[in-house]
Amino acid sequence: MNAHAPNIEPEAPPRSVRTIAIDALAGFVGELRKQEKIAETEKAAAAREFEEAVSAAKARRDERQAKADASLKEIRPTLAELEPTRARLAEQAAG
Repeated sequence: MNAHAPNIEPEAPPRSVRTIAIDALAGFVGELRKQEKIAETEKAAAAREFEEAVSAAKARRDERQAKADASLKEIRPTLAELEPTRARLAEQAAG
């Protein structure tokens, strides 16, 4: 092929307004789908983070309640034994 030869390939027919509109709309729809996917991913990440936070909070609550229950198991019997003595001493001091 000669570099100086004129280009004899036929020109593409001009695009119609309809074709231009279809292409523009397709691009716009494609961009919206991309944004939708990003939003859905963000929503899923937020839900996952929330569930992790709730799970961690529940574990912390359960741990604290277990410690409190252990303390109460020790405190309540002692109180049950000391309360009658305290009441008896209070009576003696009053009267």
